[in-house]
Amino acid sequence: MDVFRRYRRHFLASLCLCLTLPVSDVRATDEMRAPPSREAFASPGGAFEFCVEMTGPEAEWAKTGSTGSLYRLDAGERQLLWTRPLPQAYRPRFALVSDHGEVVLLDQWINVAGPHAVTVLDASGEVIASHSFSDVADALGVPGREIVPLARFGPWMSAEPQSASDGRAVRVATGGRMLRIDFATGNLKAGSD
Repeated sequence: MDVFRRYRRHFLASLCLCLTLPVSDVRATDEMRAPPSREAFASPGGAFEFCVEMTGPEAEWAKTGSTGSLYRLDAGERQLLWTRPLPQAYRPRFALVSDHGEVVLLDQWINVAGPHAVTVLDASGEVIASHSFSDVADALGVPGREIVPLARFGPWMSAEPQSASDGRAVRVATGGRMLRIDFATGNLKAGSD
């Protein structure tokens, strides 16, 4: 019986010691911040502004849905062209607007490689293209498992998106390649400008 008590005492002392030691010096950096309740994105020439507003019901830390509105800006006047609910969970991570009023919505606020990686809306607010994470991987010719480790924004974007120099597309560094998203057609293409 003494052997059992001695063993139990050593076991409990070792367990307490183990529980107090740090497992790793690496600190967790993955945190989910609440999305802004309202954000505006202007076209390069300043003729259009696209606003994303959180409008869904409250979840634990943010509203769960959003609405997008496109405005034409002319001589200080703001004219509403359309408003519609957006398909992304919570809201899109990024939005870019062309000088013709087309809108490209990128990713979802939550870090999920899902069905709404890219959504393209025409100047009247109609969806002209919707692409999943798998569609992006296929267009780039890069397996999804190789894209995710290189991502800095959501599960697939390596850099913030930019309008292409010709103004007709969005460029996004992804998986060691450049993805081009055409504003007018929504087509995805690997390559540069």
